[in-house]
Amino acid sequence: MYHVELNWDMLLRTVLPFVAANIFLMVLVYFTLVRDRIGKAYPFYCLFIICFIIFLCGPLINIMPLNEARRGYDIVRNVLLFTVGIPCLLYALFLQAKQHISKFLLITPVILGFAWCCGFIVAAPLYQYHPSELPWLISVQSIDHQIIYLSQLVLIIIQLLVPCILLLGNNLKPYVATQVYGAITLSFFMCLGNAFELWIVYYAGASLSAIIWARAVFNDVKFTNAKIHRHTKHHQSLALAQFTANNERCFSQYYPYELNNTYPLKERDALLEVIGIANPDLAKAKLDELLLKLKSYSKNTLSCYQHRAKEVAFMMFDQVIFHCGNNKYILDRLESAGNSLHSASSIADIDRILHHSVDMIATTVSQLSTGSPEQQLVDKVKVYILNRYHHDITVADIVSAVGASRSYTMKNFKQLTSTTINQYLVNVRIEHAKSILLSKNVTETAYAVGFNNSAYFSTVFKKYTQLSPKQYQDKCSVKS
Repeated sequence: MYHVELNWDMLLRTVLPFVAANIFLMVLVYFTLVRDRIGKAYPFYCLFIICFIIFLCGPLINIMPLNEARRGYDIVRNVLLFTVGIPCLLYALFLQAKQHISKFLLITPVILGFAWCCGFIVAAPLYQYHPSELPWLISVQSIDHQIIYLSQLVLIIIQLLVPCILLLGNNLKPYVATQVYGAITLSFFMCLGNAFELWIVYYAGASLSAIIWARAVFNDVKFTNAKIHRHTKHHQSLALAQFTANNERCFSQYYPYELNNTYPLKERDALLEVIGIANPDLAKAKLDELLLKLKSYSKNTLSCYQHRAKEVAFMMFDQVIFHCGNNKYILDRLESAGNSLHSASSIADIDRILHHSVDMIATTVSQLSTGSPEQQLVDKVKVYILNRYHHDITVADIVSAVGASRSYTMKNFKQLTSTTINQYLVNVRIEHAKSILLSKNVTETAYAVGFNNSAYFSTVFKKYTQLSPKQYQDKCSVKS
């Protein structure tokens, strides 16, 4: 019978990495559940985690009586980690940090990993083979284990450690920074273990990265649960306020089927987009556009208009709670607005209450907002574009208006929104053009959203919607 004595060396070199592999497996499951939030980096994280799990299981496989299979597994796990796993981790971190990486830098870690693996495979001394016993034809007897270990140290430094340290110089979000620290921990202990051939340090130290990543997952789950709990309580309060109000509880009259297709969703979304960025003038303008459409939607019927106005008020306050957190002042103002809207006796009173709410919300946002200076700069850019998209504005005009350098503004906007200022401006113009095209011709629409050339507007519109302006008008007319 095959026996292996369990001691501290065995525990730290085999059992601990296997435990770490299981932790990474849980991290992989969590990443899969929230892959929409991780975005394009998700498949690269998956590939790294799978390769690293295979790698961490290596020491446990090595103590099993598997003979030739152990040698084959050792080769496979190293080749996978250094040619696939680590390059994928590096690329995923750059994607999460919203940092551009050139094709050359993208392929370099793969080439370096492949080159090291070639030397690793043909180094006979690593596997206690006599050169004549190697299962492949090519072998290099002059490559001893120290050369392989030192070359792996250099590989890890170039492939992962240096790029991660450079990443820390950027303004990273907390969860991205935690993942970068985990990668630095992994590379540091692997380098230390290689340098002094301390395999306890190599495996046990590298396993610490599992704890760091698990902590990042825990913090993300905790943050998400807090948001869900906060919003659940908020919406429960809203539902309770509506259904316990001293009025009739038949709501079907407020949802006439024939009006469903005319509800001004775009105008409501436009208002909610600007309600949280402390610009009362812009918010008032968006509110006026929405109220005008709501009057048409409700056919100036007080009861229907009143119910729709309550929804708008609840959503505006909800935006503030989402961005600034829950507090008694906001809830008191929400309750006051709800009571006022419920007792309003005319459409004009409802409009006055909503405008007052917008003023109060803008003041509250400016007082409670905890956004970073970078986020505040991005909000200024958005406000300027949303307020002046219909003019012939350029990036230079926007940068001048927000009072920051061009490179700093563009860099922060791209990092926090995953789009450029120009792309955001064009997107705003196209979204407004969709509404204007329903009542105006192509040329009028082009000038109304800030284009000086209707032909260029048509080209851009088709690029974003896959339809020409005329095709879009025809499609909308058929639907109506």
